[in-house]
Amino acid sequence: VDPIWITYDFNTEEFLDPISPTFQVPTWLNTHNRRIHHTWCIRVLNSEVPDILKPSYYYSGLSLTQMLYERVWCADKLANEAPLLAMTKRLLIADGNLEQMIGDPRHTNIFFKAINYFRDNFSIFVKKPSMNVTQLDTSLADLAPLTSYQYQLVSAIAQIPVTKLFKNVPTGLQSTGEYEWDDYAQTIRDIQVRDYTPLLRKHFEIYCASFYPERKDLKLDVEW
Repeated sequence: VDPIWITYDFNTEEFLDPISPTFQVPTWLNTHNRRIHHTWCIRVLNSEVPDILKPSYYYSGLSLTQMLYERVWCADKLANEAPLLAMTKRLLIADGNLEQMIGDPRHTNIFFKAINYFRDNFSIFVKKPSMNVTQLDTSLADLAPLTSYQYQLVSAIAQIPVTKLFKNVPTGLQSTGEYEWDDYAQTIRDIQVRDYTPLLRKHFEIYCASFYPERKDLKLDVEW
């Protein structure tokens, strides 16, 4: 059930006593004609928020999507800028009469459109013998590492190696990707033990009590 369809009720202790272990944890979760006590729920939070913000986050935490969206937007924005920068990397500087250009903007616009039309790798730029023309090139050497670094920030927030998230080949003379994979596996194991083992254990306890009420000697263990 999505959190926006749930309302919350608190006991006095859980709402006012910051020393309570269930402080700012809703006592009751209300859905359509149902009240569910918080002891029947297992809270899995991605990232805690300060107490003053918890009502705005449905007494939960920051979602991974919310943490990622700005980094993803910046990385995609930079990647989209790359082809535009590659096509406009050359700046042409030529002598001209600024007063005449300002005085006749219509003719100036036609003149610049003609220059842009003919000025590519297959055309020739014609100038007067007395005119000085200079071309400035923007270096694209750091563009690829910069774009890659933005996506590395995305993978850092997601806690997934960039070699796995974006299917990149490990770079560097000594890089095999083994360390990154081991670190990712450790992160996954922590999530399994901290968040999902209690969830599965509670589920199987209820399952066994429902389907095997006569068996009191059942022991549960979760193995990933």
